Amino acid sequence: MKKINFKNSRFVNTFVSLPLKGIQATLPRFCFVGRSNVGKSSLINHLCDQQRLAKVSSVPGKTQAINLFEIDQQLYMFDLPGYGFSETGKNLRMSWGELMEGFLKDYRPHVLLLTDSRHPLFDSDMQMMEWLNHHQMPFTLIATKADKLNTSSKHKKKEELQTKFQTPTLFYSVHSVEGKNSLLQNIQKICQEYSALNESLQPALI
Repeated sequence: MKKINFKNSRFVNTFVSLPLKGIQATLPRFCFVGRSNVGKSSLINHLCDQQRLAKVSSVPGKTQAINLFEIDQQLYMFDLPGYGFSETGKNLRMSWGELMEGFLKDYRPHVLLLTDSRHPLFDSDMQMMEWLNHHQMPFTLIATKADKLNTSSKHKKKEELQTKFQTPTLFYSVHSVEGKNSLLQNIQKICQEYSALNESLQPALI
């Protein structure tokens, strides 16, 4: 598998229901999950070096559907609706939950779970991790807005998350290269493993 060029990225489609039409089953999938206003769209834009690839809104809860991006024709990234925004209407929140849960169960992407590094994990974040663990879904915990923490606070936060949840944390800031190279390397590695697994499952040619 060749090295992924994340600058070669494009928006594909927006989905408000399942199943998702027109996606290739052979490409690895990643999705961004987190509370509203945690910085999912900003992280996608920063990761791909494109300012307007994913729409960034100052209004929490603006993303009300699944947005699909194709990266270098080698992988898919999905931006999922944010959760935990209390001003969203109850019925709409319920429909978001059903859409997100159905997508995760049916398409089983690698989940990039974003949390704001400045705050303790919210109940909704912990519930999401418990749900992912229960369904044996791989995920990477990403602490956003890491530029807001000094070195001491960051170390303390990292130890707290590691102790409580037994999962490593990747700190990320869209105002620096912090975390970006590590996340790019992790995604590349996961894609290579996915590709190798698919090749091993291919029937032998006679």
